[in-house]
Amino acid sequence: MGRLNPESALTMTVDFAQYQMLRPADAAKVLAITVTQLHSLAAHGEIRYVNVGTGVKRETRRYRAHDIQTFVEERTRTGTVKWSTRPPIEITKSDLFAAAKVIARDRKRREREKEWAALQTKRQKQRQETEAWLKQCEEEAMIIRERLALESIYGKGNVPPHMLSLSTAKPDR
Repeated sequence: MGRLNPESALTMTVDFAQYQMLRPADAAKVLAITVTQLHSLAAHGEIRYVNVGTGVKRETRRYRAHDIQTFVEERTRTGTVKWSTRPPIEITKSDLFAAAKVIARDRKRREREKEWAALQTKRQKQRQETEAWLKQCEEEAMIIRERLALESIYGKGNVPPHMLSLSTAKPDR
C-alpha cells in the first residue's frame, strides 16, 4: 500500500455523526427507557448495537446514534386507532335472558335491603318511644310511691300541703 496523499485526504470526507457511539445508559436516556428495556429490545432484534468488546463472557455494547434514530422513526405511530383483530362477540338470546335475570335479582335484593333498613329505622324509633314512655311511667310511679309513703306517715288527707307539692314536683331534666 502506498502512502496517503495529503491532497486526497482533504477531499475525503467522513461523516462521523453516523458513527457516534452511545453507552447503554446514554442510549436508554435518549429513548426514555431503562437499560434493561434497551437490552431486551436489542436481544429481540428491535434495535441494532455494536459489540466493541473483546471479552469472551459478555459483549460490550454501544449504540450508534443513527440506529437509535432509525428505531425511533420505525416505532413512530400516527394517531390512528388500531382496531382489535378479534372477531366480534355474538350475544345470544339466552345470554340476554340470563343478564335480565341477574339484573332483576339484583334489583329485588336492593329493594329488600331498602325495606330492611326502613324496618330497622322504624324499630329504632319504636324502641326510643317505648323507653321514653317507660321513663315517664317510672317518674309517675315514684311520685305515687312518695305520696303513699307520706300518707302512711301522716294519714290519708292529713299530709301537709307543702309536703305534697314537693312530691308532685317534676324533677329537672
